[in-house]
Amino acid sequence: MLRRNGHHLSRAQKINRVIAVARSQRGKPYVWGAAGPHAFDCSGYVQWVYRHALGVHLPKYTDTQYSHTRHIGRVGRLRRGDLIFVRSGRHEEHVGIYAGHWRWWVAPHTGSHVKLQHIYRARHVFSRVIH
Repeated sequence: MLRRNGHHLSRAQKINRVIAVARSQRGKPYVWGAAGPHAFDCSGYVQWVYRHALGVHLPKYTDTQYSHTRHIGRVGRLRRGDLIFVRSGRHEEHVGIYAGHWRWWVAPHTGSHVKLQHIYRARHVFSRVIH
């Protein structure tokens, strides 16, 4: 179950806070299994951003994050701050935070760092944390 703080903020304020916290971690290295604050993997990054931006406690693992958030059926319904997952088979294997204009904040892979980048072609599924 997700726990939430900051329920007094508007949706726009929550989204802006999530994006600002995501941006504040730009350049931190990707390290598999890391959940911040000095290094992140993809799900650790998403978990850390939501916890520090809004007090939302997401699970650590990518597929569990997807199963504990509200699914969005169509890409046209995406809003900034939503989560984008890369799906392989029946499992979600990568996650980032939607920044708008088909870009996301993400901890991409070993040898890289947290950054804003265009979302690459893959099989995606989407979910929402900020309602």
